[in-house]
Amino acid sequence: MGGADVRAWIILLALTGLVSCLSSAAQAEPLSIDRKPTASLVLLLYPRSAAAGSLERTAMDLAKAEIPAFVAQEAEARSNKGSNPEALVPIEIDVGNERFFAPSRDDLSYFGVGLEGRDVDSIETAKTSLVLLVAFPSGGASYRNFARYARDLASKLDALIWDDETRQLFTLRAWDDRRLTGWDGEQPSVAGHIAIHMYEEEQRLRQVTLGMRRFGLPDLSVRDSDPQHAKEVAYIMNAVAQLLLAGQRPDTQGELSIDLDTLPNRSYREFLLAVAEKAASHKARVRLTKTEPEEGDNDNDQLDLSFVGDGGGSPLERQTSGLKYLFGARDKIISVQHTPELLAASQRAKDRLPALREKFRRGLAPAETLLVEVPLRTDRGGEEWMWISVRSWTVGTVVGILQGTPNDIRKLSAGAEITAKEADVFDYLLRHADGTE
Repeated sequence: MGGADVRAWIILLALTGLVSCLSSAAQAEPLSIDRKPTASLVLLLYPRSAAAGSLERTAMDLAKAEIPAFVAQEAEARSNKGSNPEALVPIEIDVGNERFFAPSRDDLSYFGVGLEGRDVDSIETAKTSLVLLVAFPSGGASYRNFARYARDLASKLDALIWDDETRQLFTLRAWDDRRLTGWDGEQPSVAGHIAIHMYEEEQRLRQVTLGMRRFGLPDLSVRDSDPQHAKEVAYIMNAVAQLLLAGQRPDTQGELSIDLDTLPNRSYREFLLAVAEKAASHKARVRLTKTEPEEGDNDNDQLDLSFVGDGGGSPLERQTSGLKYLFGARDKIISVQHTPELLAASQRAKDRLPALREKFRRGLAPAETLLVEVPLRTDRGGEEWMWISVRSWTVGTVVGILQGTPNDIRKLSAGAEITAKEADVFDYLLRHADGTE
């Protein structure tokens, strides 16, 4: 090789190293999660018996008494509208604003908090609403002061409170329980201030928060959850939201550590530790990446949340493993003999499978889950019977998520996707939203 060739190789290697360093530097750039300086909130109050003409006056008089800083800044902000049309007005009070609508009776079966029959009736017959649009610094006591003001105004007007961001309708007592209790100094228990919605899309369960904008922070979403673990995933979404509110941020890989024992808010920390098994490590790591809101989400920045696993595997396997570290394992291996009585019960279950398949394909009720028990080939050539949470079911074939880690199949762990023959299904469980089967 000539001198020119050698120089060419040296330059090529140097450039390759430079590109590699630049690539590493780009990958090492931390995920930027900036807390927006100004947060906003929209509430609607539905009075049961107040004259429309007095609503604005009542609201403004109480605002002057309880949140004078908002009122004092309002005139200044309005005067700046000419030079700055985007200027946020600290508080706007309107009656019967056409941009907002009263929730229907069907909506309230999902989004009502603490409602009784007369509350639902009063919403259906509501002739007007009081709309409160507020902007405030995302840190400090402003949000808490406004939440108190909304409670006191609702009390004066005998009104229900609709939170347009979380899409929930509250009674006065429910508003107190969710929005005004659970504070640890200036830090609220985030779980009481946001909602988590679940959507089934193409045999996957997606979960997304609503309401983080009031803290000047992005909402969180999990693209794929096992319905059997949806509740625990929601707990962790709340925990991550709590960490972000407390100022914790992901590392250069976008990873964030969760430790239930040191979660910033005391009330939510105690709640999660009561749910978790004492023997669990209570620790896990998650990864946050920027993502775009989907149809139906709030118009807010959003972060995708996924679990980080030690040994790779599918996202659902890492999710199941992470939840196991946080809350403990609840699956037990039980050896069962297939007695004549058990086989007869299994045959009765098999006879119902075609009807069950059609029920699944038409769509289960919200929060219902279907599990089937199928045999898996062990490393030693035997069979181990395991439950899977059904994700799709066609004639002859069932696909589901493994609910436990097999005892004698080294390559499988809880959360793995399993494909089984319908003819091999031994039993099934249909779990309803209230936990019954």
